[in-house]
Amino acid sequence: MALTTTERETKLAAVLIEIERARETLRQAQLKPPLSASAQQRLDAAIRKHKQNLDAEFSQRVEEEVARQTREFVLPHCLALYEMAVEARKGIMDRAAYRLIWSCLHDDSRKSVSSEKLNKAFNIWTEAKAKVLGEEENQTPKFMVDIRRTAAEWLASFEATAKRRWKN
Repeated sequence: MALTTTERETKLAAVLIEIERARETLRQAQLKPPLSASAQQRLDAAIRKHKQNLDAEFSQRVEEEVARQTREFVLPHCLALYEMAVEARKGIMDRAAYRLIWSCLHDDSRKSVSSEKLNKAFNIWTEAKAKVLGEEENQTPKFMVDIRRTAAEWLASFEATAKRRWKN
C-alpha cells in the first residue's frame, strides 16, 4: 500500500508533534528535581494546612451568610407571624370574669364564696361552653331542622297550622 506524498507528510508531522510533546514533558520533569522524603512530607503538610485554611474560611463565609439571611429574612418573617398571632388572639372572657371563676374554684376561698358569686360564675362559664369545648363534645344546635323544601310541604304545613288554630 503506497501512500501519497501528502499523506506521508501528514503522518510525519503528527509523529514529529508527538516527539516534541514528549521532549517538552521530559524537560519539565528535569526542571523539577525529585524531592527528598522529608521535603515531600513538609510539602504535603503545607498542602494539608492550606486546605484546612480554605475549609475554615469557607465554613466561616457560609456561617456568616446563614446569619445574614436569618437576620434579613427569617427573623422578620417570624416576628410578623408572632405579631399577627398576638393581634388575632381574642379571649373568651374578660379579666373580671376569669378572676371570678378562679376565685370560686380556688381552695382557699371556696368555703367563703357566696351563692350569688357562685351563680354568676356558673352563668359566665355556661356562656363560655361553646368556645371552650370542641364541636364533637358540644354540638351546635341545628338551625331550622324541619325546614320545608317543596311547595307541597309548605302547603301541608299551612293547612295543619290552620286546622290547629280553628279547632280551638
